[in-house]
Amino acid sequence: MQEENNIFIDRLISDPSFRNWVLKKDLQDFLKWEQYNIEFPQHKQSIDEARKYVLLVEKPFKSKDPLDDIRALDKLERKISRSEWNKSLLKKEKSRFSKRVIYYAVASLAASFLMFFYIFSPSQQKEEYNEKIAFNEDGSLSYIEKSTGPRQLRTIDLPDGSIIKLNACSKIFIPDNYMSNRQIQLEGEAFFQIARNDKSPFKVKTREACTEVLGTEFNISSYAGLPTKIQVHSGIVKVNGLQYDTLPPALVRRKEAVVFQDGKVQESEFLEEDLIWQTGGINFHEDDISSIAIKLERRYGVTIEIIEPGTITEKLSATYPREGIENVLEGICYVMGLKYIITGDKHVIIKKKKMPMRI
Repeated sequence: MQEENNIFIDRLISDPSFRNWVLKKDLQDFLKWEQYNIEFPQHKQSIDEARKYVLLVEKPFKSKDPLDDIRALDKLERKISRSEWNKSLLKKEKSRFSKRVIYYAVASLAASFLMFFYIFSPSQQKEEYNEKIAFNEDGSLSYIEKSTGPRQLRTIDLPDGSIIKLNACSKIFIPDNYMSNRQIQLEGEAFFQIARNDKSPFKVKTREACTEVLGTEFNISSYAGLPTKIQVHSGIVKVNGLQYDTLPPALVRRKEAVVFQDGKVQESEFLEEDLIWQTGGINFHEDDISSIAIKLERRYGVTIEIIEPGTITEKLSATYPREGIENVLEGICYVMGLKYIITGDKHVIIKKKKMPMRI
């Protein structure tokens, strides 16, 4: 029986999701193990023991003094011998304990080395995702924030089986009680594939609107400074404006779209091309030069400088499926009568052809 318990503890320690739960690093893992504790209370003692091993290894690594590891180990052993373990088993378990800690420590150090290489390797910078966890005053989990930077696309799996595809320069905020309150907040753009639950509607709040569904697929674009647009790929969604609570909600069906302008909802054109961002493409639909520049910066991680933008009055409608920035700029400039130059610091200058180019 004791041997089976030790094997179970070893499996817990080597499980990345268990370590994420202990260290509160991932919302899905946190919810998974909280639910596990409720369903299997008979495993509490083993889980508490495995948790101590994880904390023992993780916390000393934050110290610059290697002796802190030894002191922490001795302290934990003394605590165990006084209260939680039978003294007759302590000698045997200390050997297993040491092997466990050494094994996990080596794995953690290797992971730390790989993470260091990953973060500081220039070729891997664009693959790094941002994630933050916020806690309430009592220490309980409040929400988790998942985000992307320029050039990044990200797929996020929710605990209920729903999937969110996050566009570049976007954020979502997921509450700790998501399974009982399926409501998230979005800044930027995302495509939602929502698992149906008739008893618990799924809601997305943006700065202008609240979109509610039972289970469907839809896209929301809500970048700062731009109108919020909602496109329904399948099913039906209900949209409420946040600034005008007295207005009736809008029902948006498959292949329909609405846009929020000055707090009011208006019908819009459903554009399949708008969803091409999911495969790394970029779409322009009657965009002026300012909107074009914003989309290029977000998609390619560059800065755009427009020389005398007031002289560029043309608008552009075009779709580029996963093209390099130079091909896209060539196409834009050809259609709109512009010219461009890319400097060495990812800076792009665009102006009218008739104007002399300066760097």
